[in-house]
Amino acid sequence: MLNRLISPYILRFFALVFAQVFILDEVYLGMELHPVIYLLFPLTMPPGEDKFKILLSSFTMALLIDIFLDTLGLHSSAMLLMILLRPIGLKSIRIKTLDINEEITIQKIPILSFSLYILTFTLVHQIYYIILSNLNIGAIVQWKYIFLNTILSSLIMVLIHIIFTKKNKR
Repeated sequence: MLNRLISPYILRFFALVFAQVFILDEVYLGMELHPVIYLLFPLTMPPGEDKFKILLSSFTMALLIDIFLDTLGLHSSAMLLMILLRPIGLKSIRIKTLDINEEITIQKIPILSFSLYILTFTLVHQIYYIILSNLNIGAIVQWKYIFLNTILSSLIMVLIHIIFTKKNKR
């Protein structure tokens, strides 16, 4: 029983780290576009999941990405901010049909709500990441890159989620 619950999370953890580090970081899109997909890991965890488990596993994931990409804790701190804001995001999408122990999936909540949830947290992550990476609030003038990274990352995450999520009947 425990293996059945832990295995998908462990598999998803390593698959997202691998994809982020060895695939997406290696793709050059012609400008400062660096899509992030590892945000999908904590954002789809069940709302009723132990908050410490989510915090620890998400921080570990982001720290691994920081180590591989040599980004000095930028991903880790942006991830921690996201995790701290996650309860507000969960309330904002008003999940009424979802059991608190079920993963957040497109099959369980409307696709528009899911997409806005992903988009909002990706935007928060991107703004925080850009400000930290440039070490000034003036970095917000890079709005074009923030916007493009947010849209691209959100689209990729929603597509990945659609492709790899089992279709369950409601």
